[in-house]
Amino acid sequence: MTSLPMYLLEICPDPSLFLTITFVQSSRRYKTLLNEAVAEKALQWFICRLNKAIFGHGVKRKGFKCGVVTFLENRTSNIHAHLALQLPSNSEIGLIKLTIQDLIRKGNWFDKEYDIQSCYFKEGLMEYIAKEGQDSMIVSCTHKALP
Repeated sequence: MTSLPMYLLEICPDPSLFLTITFVQSSRRYKTLLNEAVAEKALQWFICRLNKAIFGHGVKRKGFKCGVVTFLENRTSNIHAHLALQLPSNSEIGLIKLTIQDLIRKGNWFDKEYDIQSCYFKEGLMEYIAKEGQDSMIVSCTHKALP
């Protein structure tokens, strides 16, 4: 395994879910086309809301957050994101999946196509999401779990 997937496993050592999110490529509401900056803002919104749904006030009061590794793919056309999520050990995966589906429906830039899978082979997962290299990692949407 190359060094980038190993580094990603240090950030997110035990991912629970693997998520692929597609984006609408233009918005009539905002009268603009999707670009990397817009996709990054949408992912920041998504991760923030997911943390609030899981930890409640613990996000603000104690700094709790899920571990997440985020990559954008096809950054010139048909932009989509891959996320590896490390959830708390006491999380109900079924409930988290429903929360993710609800957040995707509410997000302004998210398309109806998405994929949520449980993680079984984490080394292969990290190699897959990092296939376009370190430049495609969204650093503002990648962080370790706290606590």
